[in-house]
This record gives sequence, C-alpha cells and structure tokens, in this order.
Amino acid sequence: MKLLKATPESEHRGKRPAQLVSNPFIRAEVEMESEALQPFAEPDPLILGDRVVEPGPRAPLHANQSAAPLTTGPLQVWGLHGGAGASTLTTLLSEAGCDVVDAGRWDPSTAIEGPCVVVATTRGAGLAAVKAFAHAWHTGQLPAATVLGVVLVDDAPQQPKAMKKAAPGASGVLPRLWRIPWSEDLRMATSPSPDLPLSWRTRLSIKSIHRTYTSL
Repeated sequence: MKLLKATPESEHRGKRPAQLVSNPFIRAEVEMESEALQPFAEPDPLILGDRVVEPGPRAPLHANQSAAPLTTGPLQVWGLHGGAGASTLTTLLSEAGCDVVDAGRWDPSTAIEGPCVVVATTRGAGLAAVKAFAHAWHTGQLPAATVLGVVLVDDAPQQPKAMKKAAPGASGVLPRLWRIPWSEDLRMATSPSPDLPLSWRTRLSIKSIHRTYTSL
C-alpha cells in the first residue's frame, strides 16, 4: 500500500477556518482558533491581562485646569457604591504600611481634597459609578482632589460575557486602574489579617497603590 505524505493543506483540512476577533486592548484584529477546536481559557480575561496597572490620563481632559496640586495627608479610599470593598482595601493598604483612611461612600455632592483612590465592583452599578466619578473629575468638579486611580473588585468568580464587554469601558478614564480578583477568603473574612492568603495580583496591586501614593 502506498502511503501518502501529509501536506500542510491536508493537515488543516477539516478544521474550521480561524475567525478574526477584535482585541480592545490593542485596537486591532487578531486571529483566534475556533472555540470548538480550542476552548476559551484566559487566566485574567478582564481588562488587564498580566499587567498590574493600566495607565490613563493624569489630568482632567475637559476642565480648564492642570492636575490638582499634590497635597499631603493620608490616602483616602472612597467607595463609589455600597459594598464596593473600600473598607477591605483600606485594611489591606494599612497592613502594607500605607497611611490610609476609609473615607466612606462618594456621591456627586461630595468634595474631595488630597490624594485618593476610588473603589467599585465589576457589576453594572459599579461600572456606572466609575463613569460618573470620571465625569465629575474630567469636568472640573473635583479641583482639589489628587486622584491616583480606580480599583475594580471582581463581583463574582466568573465574569459573564456581558460584564467582559462592559468592563473595558472603565479602563483609561482615570489616571490608573488596578484590579482585585474575586477571593472567597477576602469575602468571608470579618477583617483581613496579615496571614490571609492573597492572589499575586492582589498583593502586587496593593504594593503598586502604596508606591504610587508615597511617590507623590
């Protein structure tokens, strides 16, 4: 029996053609194999990939002002909605040696003076709150605030497709974006303790926020 040598064309015969998908991070089309051939699996599918921080505009875009003058004082952690995770983030930063205070919940009537980070979850209300805060900052409603960035806290272990599509809208609207992944340990802890196991992203994000604050 004569054996036929496989060719590249014959090897790929029977496979479904690759499809072009839009990558929101590089704003270009990339080729990805069909999900039927290669199951979609991404260790960190929401916004940041393997990066710890996403940079954004350092000063308001539409207000007639430069970035707010750098001010002294503790780092203020503002929750943008109920259950955002501001208290937990404050505790983690404090344990890392940061001079930090839980400033409570921000609303559009609240004035902020000094360095701050804001916190929101990845659910719809959280992402809408990030956009509302960014609008207030960009339109000059927070002239005395030195906004370091926003921290997004995962709202669930697995992010639904709708959330993955909506979450990139929170990227690039504030000076920096950090992300705290879902953690059952953090969720169940009454107060985070130094021996609580944290993911690599959470640990590096806390260090990055602390370093950003101390470099002011």
